[in-house]
Amino acid sequence: MDADLPQVQKLIDQRFEGIVLESAVQGWVYLEEYRRGLAAYQAINKPTPKDQRWAGVCYLMLHQREEAEQLLYRAVTRGEEGARIELARVLGFMDRSEKAAAELAKVDAAKLNPPDRVLLLRAQSYHQENSGNFQQAVELAEEGWRLVQGLPEYPVLAPWLLIRLGLLYGQIGRVQRALWCFDQALEIVPKAPASLMLAKAHGLLMLGRYTQAIQELAALQADYATGVRGLYLGMKADIAWAMGNTPDAAAHYLEVIPLLLEVDSQGELTCRLSLAALYGGQGVYPTALEHLARARVLVNYRRDRLDYRFHEVLLDYWRGALPATDAQQALATLVEEYGAMGLLQEQGRVQVHLAEIYRAAGDGRYLDELDRLQALCAVLQNQAFLAREWVLAPQLREAARLSHPKLVGGPPQVLELYSMGEEKIVLGGQTVNIRLRRAVELLAYFLEHREVGLKKLMADIFPDDKPKSARIYFHQFRHELLERLPGVTIDYQAQTRSYRLVSDYDIMWDVAELRAGRRMGELGIFLPGCGNEWAHLLDEALEPLRNAPEAPINVKRTQH
Repeated sequence: MDADLPQVQKLIDQRFEGIVLESAVQGWVYLEEYRRGLAAYQAINKPTPKDQRWAGVCYLMLHQREEAEQLLYRAVTRGEEGARIELARVLGFMDRSEKAAAELAKVDAAKLNPPDRVLLLRAQSYHQENSGNFQQAVELAEEGWRLVQGLPEYPVLAPWLLIRLGLLYGQIGRVQRALWCFDQALEIVPKAPASLMLAKAHGLLMLGRYTQAIQELAALQADYATGVRGLYLGMKADIAWAMGNTPDAAAHYLEVIPLLLEVDSQGELTCRLSLAALYGGQGVYPTALEHLARARVLVNYRRDRLDYRFHEVLLDYWRGALPATDAQQALATLVEEYGAMGLLQEQGRVQVHLAEIYRAAGDGRYLDELDRLQALCAVLQNQAFLAREWVLAPQLREAARLSHPKLVGGPPQVLELYSMGEEKIVLGGQTVNIRLRRAVELLAYFLEHREVGLKKLMADIFPDDKPKSARIYFHQFRHELLERLPGVTIDYQAQTRSYRLVSDYDIMWDVAELRAGRRMGELGIFLPGCGNEWAHLLDEALEPLRNAPEAPINVKRTQH
């Protein structure tokens, strides 16, 4: 008898609605209290297969993978079908991809409950991506998203499915859909764990939205006890590299590696390959080769093999061990293989170096390669993901600046919205004049509420106006945005019958900055010319923050 179950069920009922636990250990997993989950498991006299399964998950989340594997094997042997999904996950982390795939293939979906079917689809999505079947990975994740709708476990499972979908969408050019997924994931969880916020920051980096990613990371500076410091520092390294600060990038990657040893081989592989590229690009070949040799041991999936081969070819070419013609052929093959897998960003990174080898050889084909690269970036709605590669190929970057200026364009411009004490909109250092008195209020409202239905919008912004006049004003505002700020739109979401702000700019809002412990402009009354209740309530909520000390910022902020 699991004496702890009623107590944990009560805690779950306080946070979620309708979830019926099959084990007290499961409850602690849902609450992300993994050590308490293991303590509960060890207190059970006769653990059931379900107890063993969820205790295995606790061990996995605490990076004790051998213990997790043993418990999950026991649960599978005793007929717990859902444990196979977790076992495949553990085996994947232990660099045993073939065994992981075999376990996943054995899962009998007919024996799974709905939440476990969602977990199966997510696991299958990861497997298909790593196996080179990117479109299937997207379709499986989308099927999981459809299935999770209406389940009591929605608030537990949906955030990670949304992050998964956001990362997948970002890689195939569905930028706004990716951003919606990241935002929605955090809206589901009132107090999002650091791991979820880091996942969003990773997605923003992938989309080339460095300023927004920096803001997300800055909010996590004090949250090192969560075990996510390695991921945090890895993203700082990625940002430093993209900004051209290669010494800081290398230092951060080196700091990350000891945190990932025996814990995250995939993360270590990424760091090692990055260091091989950074040191190789600077001509420090012995150090680059050391990192490449370690990376080779960590290769597990087909995608890993392609990533390793890419860096191996580059390093051999740079140090003169591979003729230019052979390097061209090898990189052209990689372009095709990445493209066939649907890994379009990786394809684009290889194309940069292929074009550079053509250019260095005086071969005009580099212009053709840049044409193809520009077309790819248009499909992805993103050229900023190439920032790190331009750092390694500065001469090509300068040539492309003349022949393909859009390709080398910087990250999105910064749009600053001032709403405390003064009301103004600044784009790239220049004040933007929108000929509507409530323009700043409407922008601030959408930044605060993210997505809102027309009825609520009318009640909050236009409480004393006639409905017809209010609607005309709102749609006039949308039209003004298109003319004055073409990178910002208020889109209508037919599926939810609501409106949300979509931006090609990195938006910095004084209220968001204040909440993150930073000051941007004055700290006066929020929307001083507005008498609406929503603005008054927000102003009251900001009052305690106005006198708080400014938080230190360890992440270097860069204005574009």
